[in-house]
Amino acid sequence: VDGAIIGYVVTFDDVTDLLSAQRKAAWSDIARRIAHEIKNPLTPIQLASDRLRRKYTPEDEAAGEQFTEYLSIISRQVEDIGRMVDEFSAFARMPQPAMAPVDLQALVVGQITLFEDDAITLSMVTDDLDASYIVLGDAGLLRQAVLNLIQNGVDSLRESRTKAPRIELGLAHDAGIVTLKIMDNGPGYPDMDRSKLLEPYVTHRAKGTGLGLAIVSKIVQDHAGTLELLDAEEGGACAIIRLGFHEDTGADQ
Repeated sequence: VDGAIIGYVVTFDDVTDLLSAQRKAAWSDIARRIAHEIKNPLTPIQLASDRLRRKYTPEDEAAGEQFTEYLSIISRQVEDIGRMVDEFSAFARMPQPAMAPVDLQALVVGQITLFEDDAITLSMVTDDLDASYIVLGDAGLLRQAVLNLIQNGVDSLRESRTKAPRIELGLAHDAGIVTLKIMDNGPGYPDMDRSKLLEPYVTHRAKGTGLGLAIVSKIVQDHAGTLELLDAEEGGACAIIRLGFHEDTGADQ
């Protein structure tokens, strides 16, 4: 019959990525505002603490030690807040990557050396001593991603007071994919939807900002890679980054 409805066409659009991008943009604006407001008083607080230490330490030895300890507590707290502000700032101004060949093995070794004086044992293994682990990426952003994952493991091991704490980084190259695993022997990730931990301001640690993994996720995403959070084989956390292999002999670390 003319004009009769004989059926309907229903379309479904997956807007998950769009909603995630909108949330991250909103959180980025919040992070920028927070960083600006918090950073301003930090420097005068630290300067005032240093001046008190130099000029007003009591002559009495016991009182002087107590006074110094109080100032040390202030300094440590200022450093902790400063680190959080740095994470807020990093998340707020995430730049677009400037792509170039990067030797991921050399980059990882460089980040491990930053923790040489730490009480936590860090090591790296590769699946082939002669293999190449070149990826196309932004060396600065990839360094930040690796650093954040290592620092996340270090903080988790410290907070849990894990005995014989260790972090192992593994590199493998197979079928055109370079895989970086960062594993620790700490308490691991919580039993939850791990993808939620990649969202801004979601954290499983007592002192976490919830931005470290979100920054890593954004960097990996901008490099057309994948980031997966799993349980390590012997317990603990295991973060896996997969990036496309780039065949180029001139790599930039």
